[in-house]
Amino acid sequence: MITVYLDNNVWDYLFANDIDLSLELPEPEFSICITREGEIEILTMPDEKRDFTNRTIVERNISVDTYFGFAEANFGIGDQRVAGFNQGRFASPEEIEFSDDQKSRIRLTNRPRQRLLKNEGDVALAARSMRWVVLTNEGPLKSGPLKTARERGGKVVFLSELLGSSRSWADYIKSAVFKNN
Repeated sequence: MITVYLDNNVWDYLFANDIDLSLELPEPEFSICITREGEIEILTMPDEKRDFTNRTIVERNISVDTYFGFAEANFGIGDQRVAGFNQGRFASPEEIEFSDDQKSRIRLTNRPRQRLLKNEGDVALAARSMRWVVLTNEGPLKSGPLKTARERGGKVVFLSELLGSSRSWADYIKSAVFKNN
């Protein structure tokens, strides 16, 4: 089974083009996940896109991956980035190393609707790309944690490259996995 994490910006493409993830990345060959940070980002989507996203999460059995940790006083209950016992998982050494290295990229944002810090979601995804595939709709030349992760061997698949190929989503992602192993 290949695990694929979705960047929140992929929902924009899926929604605009009415893409069925069950057809593009079928079970049981693919397991699809979002991060806790991605789950928080969904809360700020416009209603119609949020409904599409939540429906897809249920229909496609998309799971939320959350690290184990203790609540932070800076965040309310609904905005905690970590989960407690029997809910969160321990981060791998590779994820911890990458996240620690990228902490300087996480900073305050001046966008009032945002519930995450700037680059917080991208760092969480980029860290996971050290072990699993991350699908993003960012441009491959955009500077940031996802580009850095790919340069360091992370399994980051840029949607623009996938769409520019003649392969199916499943075949393209499989080739990305084996190319980076």
